[in-house]
Amino acid sequence: MKKEMGDKGMSDVVTTVLIILFAIVAVAIIGGIVLNQVNKAGGKIDSSAICNEFQVTPVKCTAGTATTTAKLMIRRDSGGKGFSVSSIKAVFEDSNGAVVASGDVKADLSSDITSKEAEASANGVQTKAGIAVILKDSTGKDIACDYYKTTKIDCV
Repeated sequence: MKKEMGDKGMSDVVTTVLIILFAIVAVAIIGGIVLNQVNKAGGKIDSSAICNEFQVTPVKCTAGTATTTAKLMIRRDSGGKGFSVSSIKAVFEDSNGAVVASGDVKADLSSDITSKEAEASANGVQTKAGIAVILKDSTGKDIACDYYKTTKIDCV
């Protein structure tokens, strides 16, 4: 019997090459998606590590009244090389955990193991105080550290 022109199929070589090409394209697409997600997560991990390495802790809190100002003594421990402090705020809370006042820490904390005092005008009663830190990394990008993960102390 004689085969007609329309009955021809693909050769085994062409079929194998097409399957390999489809597999390569699928791997490239999935790899691109996975690498994108890993790079996004890596940036978050880096900023979290920087905040954990930079240790600023509240030492003593003096609650303010209607006529006096709340004060917070803070201490910077060693660690946190390679970035600088953009700003530090003293944050005062009431007994319900609501922020009632905050004030800028106007001090140079670039050197290790320094203690500085921060002041903030406050309405209401301050029962706890903590630190909110914004750092600059080596590229100049601001990194806001999570205030709710910082140590808080009681005000007296």
